[in-house]
Formats: sequence, C-alpha cells, structure tokens
Amino acid sequence: MSTGRWLRMRTIDGTWEWIFTVPLAQADSEGHLDRVVADDSAKPPTGSAPPHSPASAPP
Repeated sequence: MSTGRWLRMRTIDGTWEWIFTVPLAQADSEGHLDRVVADDSAKPPTGSAPPHSPASAPP
C-alpha cells in the first residue's frame, strides 16, 4: 500500500480525528494544557510607519 493511500485510509477511518481530539481533551481535563493567545508578530503595530517611509529613516 502506498503512503498516500495509507494516509487517506487513516482519514476515512477517523484515526487523525481521534489523534487530535481524544488525547488533547484528556490532557485538558487533567489540567495539563495552558491557554495561550497568539499574536501575529509579522503585522506592524497600528500607527507605525512602514520601514521604507522617510519617518523611519535614520538621521
């Protein structure tokens, strides 16, 4: 069986869903997971000048 077919079969039989839900739910219920708020650091802060603008050029 090819790798691609094996991966598709795991999708069909629910293996991936189980892997991503059951252990995480169990760890969460036992208090092993911390909540983290993600921030997009690639986006410049509101109101900041873009790097190519004259306002951000060194003197």
